Amino acid sequence: MEGLESFIFTEDIKREYRRNIENLIFYAYKQLVESSSRYSLESIKKEIREQGKKTSRVPLEDYLTYDFVNLYLRPNRSRFGLQYIYISTQISEVKSNIEVGKIDIKFAELSDNTYVIIECKRLKNEAAKIDYYISDGIKRFTSKQYYPSIDQRYAGMIAFLEDAKPSAFEILKNMNDNLDKRTDIKTIKLLTHDTRSPNYKFDSAHSVTGGYNIDVTHFWLDYSQLITI
Repeated sequence: MEGLESFIFTEDIKREYRRNIENLIFYAYKQLVESSSRYSLESIKKEIREQGKKTSRVPLEDYLTYDFVNLYLRPNRSRFGLQYIYISTQISEVKSNIEVGKIDIKFAELSDNTYVIIECKRLKNEAAKIDYYISDGIKRFTSKQYYPSIDQRYAGMIAFLEDAKPSAFEILKNMNDNLDKRTDIKTIKLLTHDTRSPNYKFDSAHSVTGGYNIDVTHFWLDYSQLITI
């Protein structure tokens, strides 16, 4: 299509693209809740063991991520004008011909020169889980483990919230306290609730190795009633 490439990369289209991704994520979550699907941790662990894998935290996160992408994100992308966007999961990120990690969710435009990465984490109001969310999530963006070859200014994180109580805002306070004390991550803007969103959507900004800032949108999805022991 003539002019498509230059059309895609205008700043206005990038902002609309990100808004559409955000709307898709919350719509997909709504569809998940309405589907009455439930995740039995014991059943998932059994399935993982049968595949010869260890039942550690990462495979459980991967299971929830695969399910969310395959059953809810991809089938609904055309509702938000994203039918030409490829949504992939567990993609190797390579730096100097060495794999430095896996991308949980990648939204790629047609040329694949511009893309949005979403990191996924299980989250509870526990110090270790909060630290993991930051050290193995936010820090991957600030240290350029992701986007090593380009100066990407936007990323996202999905949290699968497993606590019915305390509220997400109590977790938010503890997370911001953690970020405020860290010396390995320079936070420009602590996680702030987007009051325009009826859901748990937060925004933060951080300094990136290389001398620029990255905006991170956090989508905290309540899985407390979806996950059983």
